[in-house]
Amino acid sequence: MSAYSEKIARAKQQGLYKVADLLGMKDKQVTHTISHLLEDTAMFGREIDILCFVDTGKQLQVNITNGEFLINNFGEDPESWAGHRVVLYVGQYDFGDKKQGIMLKRADGGVVIGGNAGAPKRSLKEDVDDEIAF
Repeated sequence: MSAYSEKIARAKQQGLYKVADLLGMKDKQVTHTISHLLEDTAMFGREIDILCFVDTGKQLQVNITNGEFLINNFGEDPESWAGHRVVLYVGQYDFGDKKQGIMLKRADGGVVIGGNAGAPKRSLKEDVDDEIAF
């Protein structure tokens, strides 16, 4: 492999995720562990928030939908998100026109009990394993 080929291969492992990155994968999704959030990063002539991962150099630009998901599932303080695993997948946004975008879901299959960020989080396995109280 030439030096230039290696440079291009490294570049593909860094930068921001694009829909095409996931569509090019066999399962059309990827699971990562959250490292931290870079808030108000100057990019593309504006400030954006970028979600960084422990296990890859790729990052995710956080839109409002994904920001709400992170808050509702892992809490209002982005520092509390570290260590949580998320699945990035291609979903459809419906803003008049239907467009594809990268969406998030919990890797552990967890659900938010009560529908707010302050609610306790439980995995679906915990729900199935619950005993019936008599």
